[in-house]
Amino acid sequence: MKLQKTIQIYEYLIAFYLALQIIKPEQINFLPTIGGFISLLVMKYIYEGFRLNTIFLILFQLIILATSSSLAHFMAVCFAFVIIVYFPVYNYPAPSGKHLVGYRRFIENHQRVAIFYPTDEKKKDVRYYPHEDHWVRFYEIMKLSEIVSRGKRKYRIPKILHKIVLTGLERRKLGVNYKANIIDNPSGFPVIIFSHGLSANRHAYTVLMKEWASYGFIVMSLEHDENVLIRPKDNTEALEIRTGQLHHRALYVKDLLSIVYEQKRMQQILEKSDLKINYKQIFLSGHSFGGATAVETATYDKRVTGGLVLLDPWLEPCDQSVYKASLNIPIISLRSQTFEGIAVLKELDLKLAKANSDNSDKLISGYFKSSTHHSVTDMVLALPKELFIFGMLGDLQEIEDQLQYHTALTRIFLQTVIENPNNIKQTTLERYQKYLTEMKKSNVLILDEF
Repeated sequence: MKLQKTIQIYEYLIAFYLALQIIKPEQINFLPTIGGFISLLVMKYIYEGFRLNTIFLILFQLIILATSSSLAHFMAVCFAFVIIVYFPVYNYPAPSGKHLVGYRRFIENHQRVAIFYPTDEKKKDVRYYPHEDHWVRFYEIMKLSEIVSRGKRKYRIPKILHKIVLTGLERRKLGVNYKANIIDNPSGFPVIIFSHGLSANRHAYTVLMKEWASYGFIVMSLEHDENVLIRPKDNTEALEIRTGQLHHRALYVKDLLSIVYEQKRMQQILEKSDLKINYKQIFLSGHSFGGATAVETATYDKRVTGGLVLLDPWLEPCDQSVYKASLNIPIISLRSQTFEGIAVLKELDLKLAKANSDNSDKLISGYFKSSTHHSVTDMVLALPKELFIFGMLGDLQEIEDQLQYHTALTRIFLQTVIENPNNIKQTTLERYQKYLTEMKKSNVLILDEF
């Protein structure tokens, strides 16, 4: 998986516009110059959106207008080009399956759902933009770190800057085919319901959604609306609040399961009268809080027949009964090294795995070295340097590798479950090792032992 940079054309036009000003400084006139700059800025906002480096580009223009120093002007232009290169944006990698990816969305009972599915038709693409307040959630999760640390870690970035920075994310195209016809599958489609993490949204894991859909899965990504920024008196109250939110999330997933189990309703949603669902292959998946949502739902709802794909699950809010229940379905639970280093999170993940160890041939549990909590999100493509600055992400090579490891292993696991061999764990890991050998990648998966 080789990531390709997205060329931000208007950023380079702005930098060249700054360079043009210092070539002929005698022609600089405040009103015409600032008018031209604002025009380029508006075009960037419309077609590319703003990013963190946009603030620096504005600053460099003000330096050229406010000073008469040739050296200051020259440095401003140089840094403008440097700042564009330093803050890259990457295209969505093409999924490795044989199918293109179709996309639809629907709202039912106040639930917003994005559907990714296999297609062989090319249609118009859609933008990332999930809803109006997605940037507010991002601010709140960052601000939450200050509350959790009891003020020891201050987060002082103004709220409005998050809106500015994330407009660049909103303008991105998902690389899907809107309302394309789903392929034929007379034997019935396997379905994956995906639950996002706290503060994320239904489009925040499109890389994974597309990978799975390109191999024949219908993937339904559910939007959860909840208060991200809470101010509890202590950790006990915080956990009680999150547990209540988890129960609400589980109800949403159950409602979506009910829709999946109405085959005629699925036929209407995907506009295919002969669509069939394979009800022996219904999976739940989730990241972080979404991982807890998937586990909580599967513990009490036996309509989850295929298995669980858990990505860095944050299991603290789960009911205690979850850690005692043997689900008797295939499970893959992958932690990041970030969570591996947090004792309570690792302990709970191991506790869940041990409860299901009587089906060890169906259980894969472990963590990826050098991975972070955000390794599986689309944010690593849209805001790689921004996340790196805040210590939330590694370098480019780690971004590429971790996306490849997660998409490949989860996809191989899902395919293996569909084929239903005698030992799902062994078959999955053998196929994964073969894949790594073919891709000339080293194995950084550390498995838990029981």
